[in-house]
Amino acid sequence: MSLWNDVFKKLRIPFVIAFVIAWFYWVGLEHPEWREKLGIHALDPAHWLGIFAVPLVHGSSEHLWNNLVALFGLASLLYLNYYAVANRVMVLLWVCTGILMFLITRPEFFHIGASGVVYSLIFFLVTAGFMIRKKGPLAVAFVVGIYYGGSFWGLFPLEQGVSWDGHVSGAIAGMTIAFLFRKKLKAMFPPDELPDWMHEPEEGDEYKKFDSEA
Repeated sequence: MSLWNDVFKKLRIPFVIAFVIAWFYWVGLEHPEWREKLGIHALDPAHWLGIFAVPLVHGSSEHLWNNLVALFGLASLLYLNYYAVANRVMVLLWVCTGILMFLITRPEFFHIGASGVVYSLIFFLVTAGFMIRKKGPLAVAFVVGIYYGGSFWGLFPLEQGVSWDGHVSGAIAGMTIAFLFRKKLKAMFPPDELPDWMHEPEEGDEYKKFDSEA
């Protein structure tokens, strides 16, 4: 399989996710009742579907675009670097973020949008990179950390109308799932091979006698 075919294969799911969210928004313009049904009012049994559907619901095209670009970019990094576990991780990030939003966000506010999942991806990729401590994952962690460093302030109630507690839900989900998958993630990046001069000498190695003489 060529490099480009491999890349396109790994990016299929991020494309599908982005397409579904965009399609849902544009079709939903004709069904405004969807937003009320599928957003989250914390601890309200009438809004339990929001656990699964809240990333599909957006209040405006600008809201949609901002979340969609970030979600596609971060999901692409997930699939390109951790393809073997990416489907399971993506489902867990999506659902666990929704569960936490349903449980811990402010019940007096109505929460919509994919920003919680965006935060879960940010914190998963950064946490995973620093746990694995290999060049590729660390590079991804640094790029995500630098590019999305400003999103850290989104974890605090600094801006009215922003679901900061939804962002916190995503951050908790991302770090937790990275920790739970730590063994599988590390197994995907075996230890770097030592250079020849650092290996133990083989039996009969002519230089081994110097070790014994020493």
